[in-house]
Amino acid sequence: GQSSSCADLAPTVSFHPISKADRCVGPDLNLSACSSKATFLCRKEEGVYKTDSFEIKRLDGDSIALQLKVNGKCLTLVNSEFKLRSCDEKKRNQLFTSGAAFSEPEPKLRFPNEFKPEHLGSYRPYWDQEGRPFTPEPPQCKAIHLEHMGRHGDRHASLKKQFTDPIRIMEYAADSGSLTPEGELLLKWAQELEESTEFIPERQLTPQGFTVAYEIGSRLVDNFPSVFLPSEGNSGKNLKINLKATPTKRTEQTMDFYVRGMIDQGVDADRMNTETADHCSQRFISYRAFDTCKHAKDHFGNLTDFDPWMDYVVKSLDGPEGPAERFHQLAFKPGFQPAGAERAKRDWVKDWWEYVCMFQANVNGSEMGKLCSVFTEEDGEILSYIDDLKTFLSLGRTPNFPMAEMLGCGIINEFLEGLEEAVESYTAALRNPALNDQDRVVANLRFAHKESLAPVLGALWISAEDPFIYLNGDSKMRQYRGDRLLMMGCNLQFVLYACIEESSTPLYGSSARAPKFKVKILLNEVERVLPGCDELYCDLEKVLTILKRNSCDSELHEQMCKGQLIDSCELAKYAPYANFGDKR
Repeated sequence: GQSSSCADLAPTVSFHPISKADRCVGPDLNLSACSSKATFLCRKEEGVYKTDSFEIKRLDGDSIALQLKVNGKCLTLVNSEFKLRSCDEKKRNQLFTSGAAFSEPEPKLRFPNEFKPEHLGSYRPYWDQEGRPFTPEPPQCKAIHLEHMGRHGDRHASLKKQFTDPIRIMEYAADSGSLTPEGELLLKWAQELEESTEFIPERQLTPQGFTVAYEIGSRLVDNFPSVFLPSEGNSGKNLKINLKATPTKRTEQTMDFYVRGMIDQGVDADRMNTETADHCSQRFISYRAFDTCKHAKDHFGNLTDFDPWMDYVVKSLDGPEGPAERFHQLAFKPGFQPAGAERAKRDWVKDWWEYVCMFQANVNGSEMGKLCSVFTEEDGEILSYIDDLKTFLSLGRTPNFPMAEMLGCGIINEFLEGLEEAVESYTAALRNPALNDQDRVVANLRFAHKESLAPVLGALWISAEDPFIYLNGDSKMRQYRGDRLLMMGCNLQFVLYACIEESSTPLYGSSARAPKFKVKILLNEVERVLPGCDELYCDLEKVLTILKRNSCDSELHEQMCKGQLIDSCELAKYAPYANFGDKR
């Protein structure tokens, strides 16, 4: 029970047992007396009731802080919850294990709770857009080959410090009593996320990222069984699947779990060849052209000099009604500023969105409503639009960097060569059945980065819209959206079909009919008409013409970079990545 003299200090409360480890045992914890300066906690220990004094500290509004020393640690009550923490002022927010000891009616918080997955832009976790069932194949057609380029799955921040720095600032604010009730709850959620994900190394996949990679690999087989599974009369042992990744953990992990998903769908592991590109190889230069072309790196380093983008960033994030100010008013008490911090509020709110909110969504999308709940729908739209503008400036089909679309020319060249070789080997086997037992590549799967795929989409006009046309309009109307084009795990697929009709002419020197070949593309597993084609199932010749216009070999790539290719072997000094797992 609680004496009436406490009524002016705290709302009616009910107490629950704290764990025995905290030396607070027994079915009841009762306040026996209250005053403005001190009160007493009555606890039952080994059959004996004992009392300990603790102070009631008045905070803003109805917030009450109680602190009781237990075994050298402080049992602290802040905004309705007991926490066993260090009594050391510098470590006050270090949390110790304690039972659920205190409850009261949940205070009404001011979280907007308007944030949606699409507000994460290109940091959005991969989502199956329910693109199936597919448009029926043309009569007498079957899929025989697949070309694929995909981004790695959901991951941790590039540097853990990017994720933890905002948390440390909030802990600093908590130590000085500068957090609002909403700020206290945000800090609690962030600390829980940090503690529960300590096992995830920076830059590497989260468990959710592994799951997504496994599921996409499984769906590849499910969607195109005629490509990946043996056909009647053919064991499939000679039908090979090549998988290639950049030398980073996250792409290797993604490749590995594609493989696992495909194996569980019946693909023989012996048919799969996995490869990690060497830093000195042409493939590495093609997949990471954004790293190996000095002209591109110089451009990326100068993005902040582009006035229209920076003007929008400052105008949209700053100001009394902007996301930065709204965030600070929600989480921090007036006047709070971390000691020595010179970073603008807009940098703080961008970091929380990009590293804290994003990480929670990439760990568990269903929990995104916690650390992202601080943003309004308008905030989310502004932040995702800024991310899209930056991506377009650096990697899109933009007049400010006309060579950006050429950064994907090496990858497009691999698509082109893969399709041409598939047609040649398939036709040769039809002409001469004895060649059916010779090795034939039925799929080339590549795993890289957003910066690898974005230039390919721009070069092929799949994502050619200029999002800057919406600077003074409704940005929600734009088609260039990272959450639809370049989210975590995004992928582009070219599926080759062989169509043998009754009217087809016989192959030279054979009674077999000559097939006609068609190609369809899928972006993030959703069918798209390739720009330049008139229909979804496009004639192979037209597709090859489109690819040839945008492809390049190593010599042309070097000319494109004005002879300024960075020595990719030197990059290994900055990215000492190790191989991951069983490559099978």
